[in-house]
Amino acid sequence: MKRFLSEVTKSENSMAVYGEHQVRKALEMGVVDTLLLSEELRKYRITMKCQSCSYTQEKTIAEDALEDFVPPACPTCKTSIPMEIVR
Repeated sequence: MKRFLSEVTKSENSMAVYGEHQVRKALEMGVVDTLLLSEELRKYRITMKCQSCSYTQEKTIAEDALEDFVPPACPTCKTSIPMEIVR
């Protein structure tokens, strides 16, 4: 944790990132040495798919919002049918 705090407070050449988007990008690039997760992290990553055009979209949702989540309509083909949660 000390190493993370030391790196994240650097104004230049920091070797630490935080935030979902930045961490996901670092993971995809394969440049993560150590990953720290909060014990309080209660989020789910869902994958939605359009039934009309097969467009897929991923979204991160807090655990307490998951039960009431309604998938949006497809932003690509503009169908009025909500996308389907596939994972």
